[in-house]
Amino acid sequence: MQEQAEVIYAACGGDIEALTGYAEAFEADSRAEHARRAWEHVRVLAAVNGKSELAAEAAARAETLRRRPAGATPLTPREREVVRLVASGHSSAAIAKALFLSVRTVDTHIGRAMRKAGVRSRRDLQHL
Repeated sequence: MQEQAEVIYAACGGDIEALTGYAEAFEADSRAEHARRAWEHVRVLAAVNGKSELAAEAAARAETLRRRPAGATPLTPREREVVRLVASGHSSAAIAKALFLSVRTVDTHIGRAMRKAGVRSRRDLQHL
């Protein structure tokens, strides 16, 4: 693991935050496989550098991406907006009120986002 971390570290100039930014950008651009690999690299670098919280987050995000079906349909802008609010801890009712939608519509967006992302719980949506 140390050797792999050194190669990755050298490629990124040792900047874990930069690599994290790349992983997030790949996810935002619906490039799941690139994002998954980047999160795996972040996990290794974080673990080697004693950043256990970042390593755990990176591992969770990589696992979520690994479970995502190949060629999965990207989220719509509204689904991304709802997922962002879910990840912030808002209830369906609070999201519905904030976005001027019905609770049923919000739950539909959540369900579709979960299917597209290959996740099984609202909690897993926070890693999208």
